[in-house]
Amino acid sequence: MDQSSFGNTRVYAIGDIHGRLDLLQRAIDAIGRDIEDHGPEAVTVTLGDYVDRGPASRQVLDLLAGNPFPTPHVALKGNHEAVFTGFLEAGAGGDHWRKFGGLETLHSYGVPVADVMMGRAFDVAAERLRAALPDAHRAFLTSLRTSYTHGGYFFCHAGVRPGVALAHTRSDGS
Repeated sequence: MDQSSFGNTRVYAIGDIHGRLDLLQRAIDAIGRDIEDHGPEAVTVTLGDYVDRGPASRQVLDLLAGNPFPTPHVALKGNHEAVFTGFLEAGAGGDHWRKFGGLETLHSYGVPVADVMMGRAFDVAAERLRAALPDAHRAFLTSLRTSYTHGGYFFCHAGVRPGVALAHTRSDGS
């Protein structure tokens, strides 16, 4: 979606959901109430970090993969999705990921975490995660964008460097 798709609309921006389905649902409900009061001309931008830390990463991705908002939805990628997909593909970064929320994400997919808690068997956990991951989640993760521009606003999860033009900023923040 590009900025011309929405004309003069309100933007709802939601960041850092981190597996908190309860808080995401509250935001969805609040947007619905606002739409009722102010009309449907709006877009919702989620700024990444959908997984990790909270107890319901799988359920958050279930919901977001189907656009639960009463508006068009632009989903951006956060650093937690980057680490999640790296682990998913090859068990990469498992020791780092387990320390900042990966255990909760694995648990939400029904993947045993005992060995991962001890810093071992990342390859086995990654294989189990691949088997448990629904195609809709994989498609959603693959579809994530690194940034979005709407009118005079620029949205991204992180990594914008002062003094570097947005057009010259890479997705790794350099």
